[in-house]
Amino acid sequence: MSGASPHGSRRSRINRARELLETTDLQVEQIATRCGLGSGTNMRARFRDTVGITPTASRRAFQHQVPDGAAQKLLSFRT
Repeated sequence: MSGASPHGSRRSRINRARELLETTDLQVEQIATRCGLGSGTNMRARFRDTVGITPTASRRAFQHQVPDGAAQKLLSFRT
């Protein structure tokens, strides 16, 4: 094993998923596969646990269709 914690690895995968949500029109299932998060269902749960909002809310926030509180959660996650 490389010594990286599973939490760090998950965070890296979630960061990559967030980037793809912001820069592509790929479906959540496609992003989950590309980022090593398994299924869309698993990605949604892990993303929500890590970021505090759903992948769809993240995509909307980035596209300036911000649901209440989503932008603030994204900003706090990035720091």
